[in-house]
Amino acid sequence: MSIWQDLSFKLKNNSIFYIGIFLSVYFAFHTVTGDRGFIRMVELQDKLEASQQISSQYLKEKNELESKVKLLSSNSLDRDMLEERSRVILNVIDEDEFVIFDN
Repeated sequence: MSIWQDLSFKLKNNSIFYIGIFLSVYFAFHTVTGDRGFIRMVELQDKLEASQQISSQYLKEKNELESKVKLLSSNSLDRDMLEERSRVILNVIDEDEFVIFDN
């Protein structure tokens, strides 16, 4: 019986130590691999960078379209731009012209 008493005494004394180690390992594991861990943070930073590149591309395209629209506004009408847009919309060209489609 003394072996069991000795074993239970050692487990009682070391149980706080083992619980501490278990909790440390548990939190360390979830700090690295959890939903809010370091690996997820790196993935989200990569997605953010890709989204910012797409956003800058769309902003550039938007600025180009705004400049074209500004040329077609009634305050500053550019005849060349008006002619170009009307030809595109109406699908009309002169007899001495040819069209190259760039897809």
